[in-house]
Amino acid sequence: MVKYDIQNHSTFTGKERDEETGYGYFGARYMDYELITMWLSVDPMADKYPSISPYAYCAWNPVKLVDPDGKEFADFFDHKGNYLGNDGKNDGKVYMLKKEFRAKTENKNVNWGGTLDTKHVEQLKSNSDEITMNSDIGMLSRLLYAEFRGQSSAEQRVCADIVLNRVEDGRYPNSLAGVIEKENHFSSVRENDGNNKYYKNPASTLTNAPNIDAWRSCVSSAISVYNGFSRGVGCGATLYFSPQSMSPKGSMPRWNFTLLQEVHPQGVNSNSMRCFKYKN
Repeated sequence: MVKYDIQNHSTFTGKERDEETGYGYFGARYMDYELITMWLSVDPMADKYPSISPYAYCAWNPVKLVDPDGKEFADFFDHKGNYLGNDGKNDGKVYMLKKEFRAKTENKNVNWGGTLDTKHVEQLKSNSDEITMNSDIGMLSRLLYAEFRGQSSAEQRVCADIVLNRVEDGRYPNSLAGVIEKENHFSSVRENDGNNKYYKNPASTLTNAPNIDAWRSCVSSAISVYNGFSRGVGCGATLYFSPQSMSPKGSMPRWNFTLLQEVHPQGVNSNSMRCFKYKN
C-alpha cells in the first residue's frame, strides 16, 4: 500500500496532502492514498474514457504515467514526426510543431521524449497546431494504429505511403478519407471489426504502456510520411496484404496478379506484409 510522507506532507505524486482529511489535492479532484491511490470523485473527462474506471488514477498505471490535475493531456511531435515528449497525460491529443519552429532538442536540461515541465509544454503548444482525429494526419494515424500497432515503424510507414500512393492513383478516390474509408479496403474501419475501436477512438484504448507506445509510433510514422520525410518507402506499392491474417491460411487475395508486380520495401517482413504495385 502506498503511504504518504507525514514529515514532508507530500506523496509520490509530488502533491501535498490536505491537513484536515489526509487526502491529496490535485486541483480537479482529491485522492485517497490509503485506498490503492484512487480518486474520490469522478473524472471530469470520464465520458471520453468509457473503458476506464472514472476513479482510476493514471489508468491504474502510476509507474508509467502521471496525472498532475486529474484532467487531460497531450503528446508533441516535430514536423518530421520525431516524438518530443508529453505533458504527463494520455488522451490521444496530438500536437505537431509548426514547420518554421524547431525544438532545441540538443538542450540536455529538457526531458525530451519523456514528461516535459510546464514551461516547455507551454512553449511547444504555443508553436504547434493540434492534429485533430478527423484531419488527414489524424485519420492516417488512426488507421496505422488499428492495422499496424503491433508491427515495426518501417511497416507502419510503408502502409502510410501506400495510402498516399492510392490518393495519387486514378484507380482510387482522390482524398485520404476516401481511400481509407472506401468499402472493403481496410477491415478496421468496419464497425463489426475487432480493431475498429482502435481506429474509431484511439484515446479510449490508451490504458496500458504497449498501446501508448504503439499510438505514438503510429502518429510519428503518419507525420513523417504525410509531410514527405519518409515518402516513397513503399516502393510505389498501392496494394498489400498480410499472409498471417488470410483465411484460409495460405490463401491469396482475389486480385488480378497478372497486372501486378511485387515489390520489397526495406524493413518489411514478407511473412507479415506483401506489397504490390501496378505494372503500368
